[in-house]
Amino acid sequence: MNDDAIARFTDEDGDDNALPLEFATATMGHVLLGQGRPGEARAVFAAVLARDPADEAALRGISLLDESQAEPEAPAPQAYVRALAMSPTSLMAHWSAPAGALSHLTARPSEASLALLVTSLRAGPIGVLTAHQSLPLSAREGELAVRDLEPSATHLVALAAQVGDRLVPFARARAVTTPTDAPQPFGHAPGAQPAAAPTVATVAEPPAPPPALSVEAAHARWAAGLDAS
Repeated sequence: MNDDAIARFTDEDGDDNALPLEFATATMGHVLLGQGRPGEARAVFAAVLARDPADEAALRGISLLDESQAEPEAPAPQAYVRALAMSPTSLMAHWSAPAGALSHLTARPSEASLALLVTSLRAGPIGVLTAHQSLPLSAREGELAVRDLEPSATHLVALAAQVGDRLVPFARARAVTTPTDAPQPFGHAPGAQPAAAPTVATVAEPPAPPPALSVEAAHARWAAGLDAS
């Protein structure tokens, strides 16, 4: 075994071979790098640079190794705002705005003031009615109840930062609709009445026949009728 070997590789015949220090080349280092053997590749590049500190291929190989081993940058913090209808006239907004999420808006994100922008849309007699309000926020994260809204309206909520004399929105919530303030039916539909109980038809009794008259009484009525005519 060669104690001066700085890398081992398998040749075309499948034999295991050692790469002596004196035969190290930048090309062999790049081959080892492509095979996923960064430790051996670095040793080869170092051996090449020990002989020639200006070898561009070896310097490029070392640079690639350093870049691959560098820790990935942490993702930039994200700002968000969410809204949820609480009643016909109110909604609850929750927001988070880390300072790093405002760095693209201002050079001093930690000093930027925040506001909640609420745009309300509802159908009017001749079109869509729009109302706007701006609510200042004193914290980077929190909850806020937005009140005195119109029932049955759609509300667009956005998180904004003060940039100069303007409020610039940088995070938006999904549109939320407050419910109607009309009373909702419960149980039976309004106006529905329970079915009346079926009635039982009664049969009228036939009138009683007149009392029977004697022959004398009948003759007397007949005679009285003749007298009346």
